[in-house]
Amino acid sequence: MINVWVIADSSGRFWDTKTKAEAVEMKEIFEANKNNNDTYRIANLREIHDCPWSLDDDGNWETTCGNYHTFLEGTLLENKYMFCPYCGGRLVEVEEREAK
Repeated sequence: MINVWVIADSSGRFWDTKTKAEAVEMKEIFEANKNNNDTYRIANLREIHDCPWSLDDDGNWETTCGNYHTFLEGTLLENKYMFCPYCGGRLVEVEEREAK
């Protein structure tokens, strides 16, 4: 069984660690050196729920946790988004809906 701890910031960027202690240490370093409004969370990947995102017709991402998100450029992966900045869930990109 894989046991990976991650630290994620409010922008959806993440860093993985092998132990909770390492994640706590990284969080403390990040918070001591931050120069913006980022917040940091620590989570065990086994405990994180999925948050599917789907792209609407206007180019906005609709989240299953009830929010909308827009990127000026690029995809979820190109923007290094792996976790939802609203609920903390693991991002899952939903395939495009078929036109009716």
